[in-house]
Amino acid sequence: MGDKIISLGENLPEGLAQKVFTKYGEIIDTADKAEEYLKGFIEGDDSNDRKVISEIKEQLLIRGKNLLTEFADKKIEDIDKALDAIKSSNEFFCAMLKSFKENKIKINLLELKGINREVNYAESMDASLGYENQQKQSNMINMVYENYKDTPELADKLTGELVDIFDGKGEHRTSFDMLKNNDEILAFCRYEEIGKNKLYFGSFNVKNNMRGLLVGDSFCKVTLEEKAKTNEINAVCNANSRIGAYYIENGFIAEKFTPDYYGIPILTIRRDDLHMSNEYKTKSMSLEDLKQLKDGNEKIEIYSAEKQEDLTDELEKVNHGYVLTRYFKDSEAKKWYLVLEKVNLSSQG
Repeated sequence: MGDKIISLGENLPEGLAQKVFTKYGEIIDTADKAEEYLKGFIEGDDSNDRKVISEIKEQLLIRGKNLLTEFADKKIEDIDKALDAIKSSNEFFCAMLKSFKENKIKINLLELKGINREVNYAESMDASLGYENQQKQSNMINMVYENYKDTPELADKLTGELVDIFDGKGEHRTSFDMLKNNDEILAFCRYEEIGKNKLYFGSFNVKNNMRGLLVGDSFCKVTLEEKAKTNEINAVCNANSRIGAYYIENGFIAEKFTPDYYGIPILTIRRDDLHMSNEYKTKSMSLEDLKQLKDGNEKIEIYSAEKQEDLTDELEKVNHGYVLTRYFKDSEAKKWYLVLEKVNLSSQG
């Protein structure tokens, strides 16, 4: 392999060779960064864990090495794009590790050996293109049915939307972002291009037997933060769910409430990091600050209850001049809180 990589450097034009090996160096940098994050998960001096970390690092590098040897054989000239894709995948892996750390998620390093990200446009996932695509579609549809088995009408609605997209009947161009363990899909979501720098985020699903749901949350957070750098993101979510509150606590606001959508209450939510970051002051406030601000402030409403579903009626205010800016559980008080702030017309998209 080493001889072929050297041969590639000798045979490419000087400018292209420098560009290619600079990009390969960036891949090495991302693998080094991942190694440092992974070392932070070791408790004590565990030689087995250190061996696993070395294997994971090599796994992050091997795709770049294989690609360079492949290009040496085939003399393909758009190698820089392929190297960019590998670098992006490695950066995503590093962002996942960072999120695990920030959320204090304990991980088994062996579980990370096969973790990878795959992004495909719907047209490249056509079942007629082969068995692998048939399996992907089947696994994703089954995951949705399993996650929504308690609301069969909604399950049928959501899987029907997926089937239409896979069959080329979707209204907008759609990409699927998948978190995988080798070939097994652990979590996925979709992004529809609904306008210039506007995306619709949907179909976020996590495999039921995945250890906890926090790994899925980390995947969701990382992919959303990546997209939000250049796009406004629109979505809907279950108003009485942990993940719905998670979205509001991670950059989204709710601008519409629907009490019954195929058997569940939903929120229409939006995230616009480019234009909305300072529009609603309550987004970044602590609970104590919110309580102090509430006194004598007619623009803010704060409600609490022991159960999340007991706050459903208050969400109606979202349809009457307020947006939902905060939605969380205070573990010390053992209460759920929601915060409503009067609509700032300048933030409306």
